[in-house]
Order: sequence, then C-alpha cells, then structure tokens
Amino acid sequence: MRKQEIVLGIDPGTKKIGFGLIEKKDKNYSFISAGLIKPEKMTLPEIAKEFVKIIKKHRPKLLAIEKVYFGRNTSSALAVSELKGAFLSQAETAKLRVIEISPTEVKNIVCGYGRADKLSVRKMMEKIISINKDLNSKDAIDALAIALAGEIKSSGLDNLKISDK
Repeated sequence: MRKQEIVLGIDPGTKKIGFGLIEKKDKNYSFISAGLIKPEKMTLPEIAKEFVKIIKKHRPKLLAIEKVYFGRNTSSALAVSELKGAFLSQAETAKLRVIEISPTEVKNIVCGYGRADKLSVRKMMEKIISINKDLNSKDAIDALAIALAGEIKSSGLDNLKISDK
C-alpha cells in the first residue's frame, strides 16, 4: 500500500497570502494546487473562512507555515502574526499537524543553500513537483516550497538535500 499525504503550505503576508498544496506518495511529490488569498480588503474572519475552504476542499494532514520574520516594520509583523494565529487556530480545529519553518530552512531544504534567490526556488519546484510554468505568483510558489520543506522537516529528513532523495 502506498503511503500518501497532502500538505498545505502557507506563506503569510499582509498584501498576499500564498498557499500551495502538494501530495507525497511514498518518496515522490506532486503538485495539487496553489494560489493567493488577498487580505487587503478582507477581515480576519473572512481570511480564516478562505483558509477553511482550502482545508475542506483538499483535506491536508499537515500545515507547513512560514515563521514570522520580525524586521524593522513591527506593524507589518504584528498583522502577519495575527493572520498566523488565525491559521493556527483553524488548523487546530481541523486537527492538522503543524510545522513552522523559517525562510532560510525552506531554501536550504529545497535548494541546498539557505540564501537562494526566488528564481532558484522556482526552478527547483518546477523540477521536483512539476509546477505549471504559467504559475506566476512568487507567493504561491514560496507556499509550495514551504509545503515541501515542511513535509521533509516533519519527516526528520531535513538534513538531506533534495538531490539526495
């Protein structure tokens, strides 16, 4: 019997929230879906409802979410933290396993280099999960990379490079 799992990756942001879903079957990964939630004109409960719709439609078992980076803009970090709290609350309600992962960890797992650029991440995601070349959203692609890296990290394999698998 093949072991399979759907993983939801979230790249939280104040202007765009990227989401990406991948499926792992045995040791292979495949693309399911990716897109954006645009929170600018939405309330926090409306954003949470969109998140719940994604969960209900795809039934992931794992939520991989990017850790909040606290840079100079504390108001932005606070807004992203509020979003993240709503996502974590809904994930708990849906009984999803949750893993938080930093941008550096994502890049290191996916590209083998923690300071890789967005183009390198995209190329690796095209290679690993065969994303559609028409997928233009950097936030959605980042969310797919977060899903992949989160699944690998949750499996305890994060010390390996993708090319080792």
